[in-house]
Amino acid sequence: MGARIEPVFIILQFLLFVVSTLLSMYSIGYWRQARLTYFVYLGVTVNLFVMGYFFEVLSSSFDGALTGTKIMYLGSSFLGVYFYLFSRDYRGLPRLAAWKRALLLAPAVFFSLEVIAYPLVQLHYTTAVYVSDSFLPYLDPVVPGPMYYPSFAFTLVFVGIAAVSLLRHFFKERRYEGAVLFLIAVILPTITLVAYLLHLTPRSWNPLPFTLTISICLLFMFLLRYRQLEWQSTGRELVVQNMRDGFILIDNNASLIDYNLTAQDYFPSLGHSYKGINLAEIKDFPLESLETQGHHQFDLEVAGKLLNLRVSTTPIKNNGDRTGTCILIIDDTENHRMMQELTRLARRDDLTGLCNRATFYHDASLSFGLCRREKQPSGCALMMDIDHFKRINDTYGHAAGDEVLSYIGSMISKRFRSTDILGRYGGEELCVWMPLTRIEGARHAAEEVRTSIAAHVFTTRKKEFSVTISIGISSLETLDAQDCVGFEDLMKMADLALYAAKNSGRNRVCEYHQGLDEE
Repeated sequence: MGARIEPVFIILQFLLFVVSTLLSMYSIGYWRQARLTYFVYLGVTVNLFVMGYFFEVLSSSFDGALTGTKIMYLGSSFLGVYFYLFSRDYRGLPRLAAWKRALLLAPAVFFSLEVIAYPLVQLHYTTAVYVSDSFLPYLDPVVPGPMYYPSFAFTLVFVGIAAVSLLRHFFKERRYEGAVLFLIAVILPTITLVAYLLHLTPRSWNPLPFTLTISICLLFMFLLRYRQLEWQSTGRELVVQNMRDGFILIDNNASLIDYNLTAQDYFPSLGHSYKGINLAEIKDFPLESLETQGHHQFDLEVAGKLLNLRVSTTPIKNNGDRTGTCILIIDDTENHRMMQELTRLARRDDLTGLCNRATFYHDASLSFGLCRREKQPSGCALMMDIDHFKRINDTYGHAAGDEVLSYIGSMISKRFRSTDILGRYGGEELCVWMPLTRIEGARHAAEEVRTSIAAHVFTTRKKEFSVTISIGISSLETLDAQDCVGFEDLMKMADLALYAAKNSGRNRVCEYHQGLDEE
């Protein structure tokens, strides 16, 4: 009977060895995928276990059987830890620190080394004999060592922890098919290991390589069934993980499901968080973006640089029901700066740096309207004109004229308040609106500008020269006295005062008064 059964078991062990080797080789192709690394290690350790047992049953001596056993323990001691670490990665928990992983693996390394060192070190086996008169030869631990049962307990503890955590994960997500597959994949080798240790199986046949191979096959079936391998290799790592935009996935409760490295660069606290944490706990994330449809712009300082980021939210639906939200964070800094520059160019005069005429009238009119609402409204408008500007262009060239305009624009920008609105009215004419300012304050500012410009010396290739400026002022008090209501009326009065200054000899400041338009 033994002679008839032996070839069947030899063939079975050979097939298990081939299958586990193929699975191991296939899984190695995914070892770079962050969430599958430890699954790859798990497949390799199972393959080592099956390989070692295959060598043991093919042996014809004690040394051959012992060598096979040592190969088995190169993998079996690590099964529990690798399965536990894989369960953490699968659930999306943050990776343990290197020293914690080393601490977990240290006992597995110890258990492997004590078997490899037998018979010099008799911690796993005190006495082991080679049994060849059964239908399969095997190494029998006649007297187990002090570390024999602890090594198996170590594996079972971590398998149990991983199994419980994975089942809770599947039931929470209502993925019952996955729960059943994982449960079978865990229970089969666990039962056979316990049965083997309690001598409930034939001593000449160890069923654990068989059930471990089935378990790895079931896990592969699950991952392939739900396209997890394809998602990890093609989508997650090659597309999402390496995309330039930040990617965050949340459920309906704003709990974190997934994110990529770019998102972690923007929000470093993601790297210290765990899957399931509420997005409100992520430092600097703009929660208001979840309340608005479409896009949301915000500024964020990253590595010492101020970035303008655009958040785009897209609801994820399954059979019409919303199941979560996909968040994309796009670096819009360059476009934002370009739009700011275009806006500046559209609003500003490039030569003087002041508002252009349209922008000046728009902004000053809004400010003028606010000033009119005050109980005692006040405000002044100034019109300035560079004296004999055409003569400067004709004598010294247009480059000299541009230098004069640029200097005066820069100078008055520094002289007036940030609340004052300055513009280039046209040609050599400049204008200022000074809200909440009495005529005395406007006159003082105008005189300072006039004297500063007259004192400045311009230098050209031909010679040095100076320029003067004439300024006209009108105030809200005068405007109210004239029974006028618009900002344009105030500017017309300042213009009349400017012409009065030029007609009276230039290089002076003139205030508008009643009757000036009739002079």
